[in-house]
Amino acid sequence: MLQRFILCLLLFASSATQAQTYRYLILFKDKASSTYSLNNPEAFLSSKSQERRRKNRVVLTSQDLPVSKNYLDQLKATGASILFPLKWVNGAIIAQKPSDLKKTLALSCVKGLYWNFPADSSSANQIQSGIQANSNSLDYGNSITQITQLGIDQMHTKGIRGDGILITLLDDGFRNANTVSYLQNLVKEKRILATLTTDPTLNSVYTAGGHGTNVLSTIAGYETGKLIGAAYQASFALAQTEESRHELIVEEANWLRGAEWADSLGTDVLSSSLGYSEFDNLKHNHTYADMNGRTTLVSKAAVWASQKGIICTISAGNEGTNTWKYISAPADADSILAVGAVDRSGLKA
Repeated sequence: MLQRFILCLLLFASSATQAQTYRYLILFKDKASSTYSLNNPEAFLSSKSQERRRKNRVVLTSQDLPVSKNYLDQLKATGASILFPLKWVNGAIIAQKPSDLKKTLALSCVKGLYWNFPADSSSANQIQSGIQANSNSLDYGNSITQITQLGIDQMHTKGIRGDGILITLLDDGFRNANTVSYLQNLVKEKRILATLTTDPTLNSVYTAGGHGTNVLSTIAGYETGKLIGAAYQASFALAQTEESRHELIVEEANWLRGAEWADSLGTDVLSSSLGYSEFDNLKHNHTYADMNGRTTLVSKAAVWASQKGIICTISAGNEGTNTWKYISAPADADSILAVGAVDRSGLKA
């Protein structure tokens, strides 16, 4: 009786595993059947994105072309759910049962998997209006130290406050950023131009995370006498790419999706205070040798974004006193600004 019970339990566990859907990064062989053309970029890039490329003398390449819709339809026919395509790597993040994945991989348009495992597996086994343009009497409140440390107050005095600049943030979410008092300028003046979620369990960037709200506040906040951000007159796009409840390698694909989205909007500056080195699934961990700017997917994504003319500012990380100790990806990427931190006394944080 006990043996029969154990056998039933094992069969149930096996069945449950096969019924579980996972996220995979599928790569396509080419963009041959794309309906888009480099001769007609208006069909897939905003005018602001095109203008940034012209200003920075960035040539359009096939990497800019969207993923083939025909190929995506073929994926759907196998039962896969398309979570989002990724044109820079010519692939897509899909959700599918492991038992059905072989049908997807057998498609003639599919090159294979970017990672030869489920990308979300955690098991080791599997403001106020009317601000004066050249104000030199802003009351920074508690933010005065960080503002003066960087000379931001001098920039504000000269009228450099972010006007006309689009900044995209990639973070874990922006909980209550649409309601907190110090970000009301953004809401009232409609300077949050777009939002994006990459976690399939989320419908809004305003219900997840909170780290993103903190980061946004240091840039965009405006509540006189309390907090004034570095670029409080800029416009913003907010992308949730980090999944705070775990550390999975799929988040690197989420980051790539966020970078592609930022590019399509015509983003001038991409800011991300995220870093990747170690994961819940130890088999997915990066090594220090991987921190060469060209190995991890997230670092490749940062390089590609930079090549599109976007200024990428990436946090160096908080690992100086931890076991990892070094910077993490994508702070190792070429042509980006990797930013460390100091405390109010100027000592390394």
